[in-house]
Amino acid sequence: MRGSTARPGAPSPGSRGRRARGFPAFAAPEGAELAAFARKFFRHLFSRAKGPFAPVLDNLHAVPAESALLQVIEAAIGQIPKQSCVIVTSRVDPPVGFARFRVTGEMVCLGWDSLRVDAGELAQIALLRGQPLAAEAVSQLHERTQGWAAGLVLMLEHAKLSGRFQLQYGAEVLTGEATRGQGAGSCTFSNGARYKLHIGS
Repeated sequence: MRGSTARPGAPSPGSRGRRARGFPAFAAPEGAELAAFARKFFRHLFSRAKGPFAPVLDNLHAVPAESALLQVIEAAIGQIPKQSCVIVTSRVDPPVGFARFRVTGEMVCLGWDSLRVDAGELAQIALLRGQPLAAEAVSQLHERTQGWAAGLVLMLEHAKLSGRFQLQYGAEVLTGEATRGQGAGSCTFSNGARYKLHIGS
């Protein structure tokens, strides 16, 4: 008699393919049926959450405009509980199907101008990272990065480790080298700008 090879805790053969309780069965729906399925699925999924949540969808622009995935995402967003939200990042405007969320005030779009940090915020970021900058340095960095926070952080971190700066912004590359001297230093950039700054260890 052949013995069983099932591992303790492994699902029984009869349980394979069994869906979680309460979730709708997926039968390869299309069009309106797909949207209806997605709404029901995400409504049930989100109802199981034990508190507020904020799923993040990054690089939505990578999804083709004709993809059915956009229809699924639209349906999912419509089922988000009031105490929760969805954060979506994209390099292009929201899909046409998302327009109704803007009309009803359920969606807020933040463009580049809204996300760009000003000179004061730039100085605070540098200070919080242990690298206080003089006013001239703040002005130079803000002009060169155009408020791009990630670019600033990369420059500061690179300087902290090696004393060298390099930032690529679009087609332009800004390079520089810092010299150390008891926690302070000077930095000269490829555009001729030079200023003093604190260099962390």
